[in-house]
Amino acid sequence: IIKFVLPVVDGSTSISPNQRYDHILLDEVQDFYLSWLMIMVPFASRSLTLAGDLGQRIYRRGFSWKNAKVKVTGNRSRSLAGSLRTTKQIMEVAIGIVKNDDIANEDSDNDYIARTIPKKEGPKVRLLTRASFRNARSDTAKEISRLWKSSENTDDQFVVAANGKSARTELKRLLSDINIPSQIALREDLVTLKKQIPITTLYQLKGLEFDHVILFDLGDESMPTFWAEKLPLEKPEEAEFYLRRLLYVAMTRARKAVALAGAAPFCR
Repeated sequence: IIKFVLPVVDGSTSISPNQRYDHILLDEVQDFYLSWLMIMVPFASRSLTLAGDLGQRIYRRGFSWKNAKVKVTGNRSRSLAGSLRTTKQIMEVAIGIVKNDDIANEDSDNDYIARTIPKKEGPKVRLLTRASFRNARSDTAKEISRLWKSSENTDDQFVVAANGKSARTELKRLLSDINIPSQIALREDLVTLKKQIPITTLYQLKGLEFDHVILFDLGDESMPTFWAEKLPLEKPEEAEFYLRRLLYVAMTRARKAVALAGAAPFCR
């Protein structure tokens, strides 16, 4: 990862050649603010590379590349339409979760590329739902143990995620009780933990990838009801927009398999 700091330039003056960079690569641009892009664009003297997937945009960006004075058409632009990470089975379910979102309708400048189904095959997405929070969390821990032990002779990477702090703490305790090494982790730890299963939030999975992704505490009382009420969004319907996309992003972090777990009734 290369980090650099752009020089502060007064808006009334032009940018001098020694303040420019030959090549600038911006990742996760689907979640940029328009102002961020407009600041960066003039600093690229030879090339500006924008890497992003509008299908993974959690927040409404409210602008097009045209607004940002970035030309993304013509022979120098390339669109990557397919996923090389995840499987057909995972993507089919993930697309089903967000099929009614309005990203394509928002995009008047045709920046959006429709999601496609990968050719890579894998197991079906596993659904684990139980009558109570306690039973759902207990059986989730047992399912994680089964997956962990079945992958002992591989280099498979695991991650477990839920939005609720109490759910993460309880699962950590349950895994400890059955001798499965785990740690509640934030972004930095997620990519450095060895021989342990990180337990984190759905949002922390953004931009990362793992072999096995287990999402739990997906009972309807938690997801979406509880979290929709907590989100600081201006319009109630934006909560559904956010949570659907968040689940889509979390699921598509998986290279091999996904399990969804929670109390009944399950997340609508």
